Amino acid sequence: MHQVTGARERVAIIGAGAIGAAIACELAESGREVVVIDALDTWGLGCSDGNAGYICPSHAGPWATRREMGQAVRWLGKRESPLAMRPLPSLVPFFGQLMRVDETGMRRSGTVNRAMARRAVELHRRLAESGLDSGFRQDGLLDVYRDERRFDDARVIAEQQRADGVDARVVDARGLAALDPGLDVEAVGGVWYPGDAHCDPVRFMRAIGWRAEARGVELMARTRVTSLERHRRGVRVQTSAGAVLADRVVIAAGAASVRLARRPYPMLQGGRGYSVDFTAPGVAAPKRPVVLQEDRVAITPFADRMRVAGMMMFTGLDESIDARRVDALTRAGTRAFPEWGEATISAPWAGLRPCTPDGLPLLGWVNDRVMLATGHAMLGLALAPDTAERVRALFEGAAIEYADALNPRRFSH
Repeated sequence: MHQVTGARERVAIIGAGAIGAAIACELAESGREVVVIDALDTWGLGCSDGNAGYICPSHAGPWATRREMGQAVRWLGKRESPLAMRPLPSLVPFFGQLMRVDETGMRRSGTVNRAMARRAVELHRRLAESGLDSGFRQDGLLDVYRDERRFDDARVIAEQQRADGVDARVVDARGLAALDPGLDVEAVGGVWYPGDAHCDPVRFMRAIGWRAEARGVELMARTRVTSLERHRRGVRVQTSAGAVLADRVVIAAGAASVRLARRPYPMLQGGRGYSVDFTAPGVAAPKRPVVLQEDRVAITPFADRMRVAGMMMFTGLDESIDARRVDALTRAGTRAFPEWGEATISAPWAGLRPCTPDGLPLLGWVNDRVMLATGHAMLGLALAPDTAERVRALFEGAAIEYADALNPRRFSH
């Protein structure tokens, strides 16, 4: 049994993804003894290392709106649709809550997430400047539209984003071609976000994991957490490798957090996404990240490959691969960048993004010993450093900005 030593506060973090690793670094730096427990082999093998790597205030709004849910209903049964759901009983209260979030609520969620994402760009830059080899770049991002009506909607959204402090510039088809000559789509226009950034998720997770271990963090890999129990000296974390005693616990296990965070915290669902990597030595990479809006596909250039990511499927905790949707991703990538048509394509990746009905994370104390830090949807990697700072502040009894909006109990009222 891993004991509480009494010399320093001992913290157990459940989850070795971007959120858990960043929190581990922050709490270890503050002088705490930290152990991270994860069922997989090493840092970041869940939802963290296969995402698009965006650190983008432009895409920090809620993951879905009422309008998009209406579109999802029309897509039901279409095997290549980018948004899909399985009729599961657990989804009924979740989507019921989502439909109760009105336009004002969605606007508030977007404002909060964008504020955190703007700070996240600066925090990721500081990490890179401190020597963290994450592949951080601030090359901006292009949203691309083929449909005139959707482009008109994008103009309105860009105006709202500018009100939230996001640099959003509407460009026509000629402007898109100037920003990325390799982009080959019949676009009517787009929105250029010069302040957006990205990093390589694989490099980020490797580097943040190494930094955590260098600060004395213990990683218990290949260890499954089965339950949390009150203990006279804190919390007993029951695992497949025995009990771990800790003074306090942070649950940062992504979509799987719902298994450990008991009611009233059921408003968390895993949204399955996919990605594939294209490798083509000698072929010019895209100049910057691109989002093909009609396809719901994100394309990111890394130093040694191009990643194509997308889809949002609500099928419980199922992480199986749907070949048709992977093929749809691949076709979208090669249509947009034909020079990559002969590239070597990696095996597909699938992961579950932890989603909440209002699109905001669940961050705060469940009780005096257990904290929840999950629900970041597609923003986990982006918001990891910001979340870590907030967790440290909460551990030290300080107030955090947007505490009410992030409160894990907000759906229980």
